[in-house]
Amino acid sequence: MFTYDRYDKSKASEWNDFVLKSKNGTFLFNRKYMDYHSNRFKDHSLIIRENNIIIALLPANIIKTELHSHQGLTYGGLIIGPELKTPSFMKMFNELLNNLRLSGIHQFFYKSIPHIYHRSPAENDIHALFLTDAQLIRCDLLSVVDLRNRLTMQTRRHRGAKKAKKVGVEIIESNSWREYWAILTHRLEETYGVKPVHSLKEIGFLKKEFNPNIRLFTANYKNEVLAGVVIYESEMVAHSQYIAASDQGQRLGALDLLFTELLETTFSKKKYFDFGNSNGLNGEILNKGLNEFKEGFGARTIAHNFYQVVLQ
Repeated sequence: MFTYDRYDKSKASEWNDFVLKSKNGTFLFNRKYMDYHSNRFKDHSLIIRENNIIIALLPANIIKTELHSHQGLTYGGLIIGPELKTPSFMKMFNELLNNLRLSGIHQFFYKSIPHIYHRSPAENDIHALFLTDAQLIRCDLLSVVDLRNRLTMQTRRHRGAKKAKKVGVEIIESNSWREYWAILTHRLEETYGVKPVHSLKEIGFLKKEFNPNIRLFTANYKNEVLAGVVIYESEMVAHSQYIAASDQGQRLGALDLLFTELLETTFSKKKYFDFGNSNGLNGEILNKGLNEFKEGFGARTIAHNFYQVVLQ
């Protein structure tokens, strides 16, 4: 007997405990992370139980008659426990869709969790979506380095790293968030006409709450920040986001040295290093220059799929 209960704050502890022992949950699903921007989304997360025992979670928000894998997260989908086997998953998934239909949900937008983040195989949902005639509506391309089987770095990236090291650029784990956010904000506005998704205040809050998982690394020259990257570190993956360099940092090859050291030293024991996607327009456009930069470090592509299930 499955039950599908709405999440509320009184259930935060059991939610977070389940994420920690799940097959495919990361710290992004911790309620402190999910709820820091709760004013932007109407939460409709579900706790799924079998015989009163939690077997799965669905981080989600609702917009009228649409249920979305939580739009405040990079990836989403069902978080499942280690004991949930495929036949039970399929039954649970079908009942979930019927439960949503009966509650007035007309469309279910489902954002998968890329397999590199799984502690153990957990792609039951992809097959279940196929069986329900879900439509693939978006496919992002993630540039990922398999750190157990690394490809050779591009000569250009080696040359840039060597240049930066020769002039004295140093790579450090940094607390210079304000200084780096100024560089990042300028670069994003200049290049894409956008601002960072997180404000300096928001990233500061998240860093405080998830200090072991959210880390800033910078390339410094004569005590000045030239370039940097924010790393979201989970059990299997070091995920880079907010990559930027100043004009001088670009000239000196600061990012080449920064990523060389992260790949070869800092995160060499991880399974994967995820540079994130290089897509625009819901996955339809590839930023070739950005993709080429990432692949220069030996990254290659995995797909991150988004689905739509019509429930009417």
